[in-house]
Amino acid sequence: LEFLRVVPGLEHLAIDVGYEVDVEGQTSFDRRKPYEDPIRLPYLKSLSLAAGERVEGDMFLSSVFVPELRYFSFQGIGGEDGDDGVIKSFLVRSSPPLVHLQFQDIELSKAHLVAILRVVPTLEELILPATLALRLSLLKELSNGVLSRTHRLCPHLSRLVFCRSLSGDLHDTLNASQVQFISRTVSSLWHLGSLKELHSTIERIKFIPLHRLDELEDCIDEGLQFQFHLPGKCPIQTICRCEDVKSAFSN
Repeated sequence: LEFLRVVPGLEHLAIDVGYEVDVEGQTSFDRRKPYEDPIRLPYLKSLSLAAGERVEGDMFLSSVFVPELRYFSFQGIGGEDGDDGVIKSFLVRSSPPLVHLQFQDIELSKAHLVAILRVVPTLEELILPATLALRLSLLKELSNGVLSRTHRLCPHLSRLVFCRSLSGDLHDTLNASQVQFISRTVSSLWHLGSLKELHSTIERIKFIPLHRLDELEDCIDEGLQFQFHLPGKCPIQTICRCEDVKSAFSN
């Protein structure tokens, strides 16, 4: 990583910090001690990080200082579990005006995810794999304090994308009460003027009484972009009218 020290003017960086072993058997990072002299990239606007092992990505994040970062994507391919606290520490240390955050092949607990989101109040777009339980929990957290925009989690979040969880959510079934909760929560966020798009995979869904969708229907009529994926239907079905919502949820 020392080569980054000689290019401090970088604005965009895509890097794969794969697990490598040299002839002496040393890994590409010394995991036994923290990086004492972080690499400063004062102009970096976007960072796409892929890690052969999650811990390698964590070590990279512990090694850099990026105060102007706006777009951050982190892909953890596999291997050892990482430390979710490292991501928060990286963002706290740099305090960037982050607007886009994406996780790929990384499982985050609710506690760590919320802790990360609390330190990026400028966030506008979030993409992450999540179980049904985590999706519902995050929506609840996002809607807490709706009467006070300054105290809400991610008050500027306009686009939220949930992808399939690595741990598998094939047995998750969205029921009527959960649909009503989503409808009410999304409606609250929409009327606050923040959330504009919600995308999600849905593995299974029970028959939903149409009156449970009234609030969501109104938001869609007003312009909310609501997309979901249902097995056996179109790969991605865009919901743009209330009739489409009712048809999809009642079949």
